[in-house]
Amino acid sequence: MRKNWMKRIKTIARRFVCTFVYLTASDTAVERFCNDGQMKILTQLTIISLAWGCILAWIWDATFHITWTVFRILNWVIPSVLCAAAITLGLYRKAMMALVKVILGDRIILHLLGAGAVVLMVSAVLNYSFHLSSPDPITRLPQQWQWLWPRPLCRMLITAPLWGAWSMMVLVQFHRPDKRSDSPTERFARSVKPVVASVYLVVPFAMTLIFLQYLPAWQRYIPPMLAAMAALGGGTIIKKRIGFTNRDVLLASSFLTQLALLIGFLIVR
Repeated sequence: MRKNWMKRIKTIARRFVCTFVYLTASDTAVERFCNDGQMKILTQLTIISLAWGCILAWIWDATFHITWTVFRILNWVIPSVLCAAAITLGLYRKAMMALVKVILGDRIILHLLGAGAVVLMVSAVLNYSFHLSSPDPITRLPQQWQWLWPRPLCRMLITAPLWGAWSMMVLVQFHRPDKRSDSPTERFARSVKPVVASVYLVVPFAMTLIFLQYLPAWQRYIPPMLAAMAALGGGTIIKKRIGFTNRDVLLASSFLTQLALLIGFLIVR
């Protein structure tokens, strides 16, 4: 009995490692750490995405407290830049570079210029999303409970990685890997059933609508609709651009979907 529990714990731990490696590491590392049993990572992908979203929200809120309350300099500009750097150079650096490569091609100088442009764009989106956002009376909670209901922008930072994770699940339903695909992506696609992909949509979709309930009803649906369109439509374009479904396609689609949600929030804010 104890051995069985230890075996399950090791399997779960290995899947978490595999998920992190699949999102961030080189192809060689992915082939090494992500064998057949370790690519059943849907739960791990969701947990890591949610945890990363919470880290982004904490970075924004903590930095904003320092720049607004302590130093009163550049207010929300510094939090926006730091969060944009974390989004593009942290867990999703590989995804961002995959998207830049799809758009600009293989030249390294274009990769660097494209990455810089993405960082500036995300910084601007976060900056104006906060600066121009509507007030949310629901946040007027006692101080000790404020963490349960963060600022609207922080809620979108929490939700965006979950949309990115779902985009990876849904894309392999419409564009199955073939013999040209890398083995880990083929194993990942085999582990995702259509019903399961639909179920995993409930989490980010429900969170987005709940987090945006202070907006008029029709506006709440714009960010999730843009995210879904980016996942399906944008993911399809990325796949056609590369020619087949591989890890770069899934990662680029994930990053594009997250950007679409944040831009959708900027539109309705």
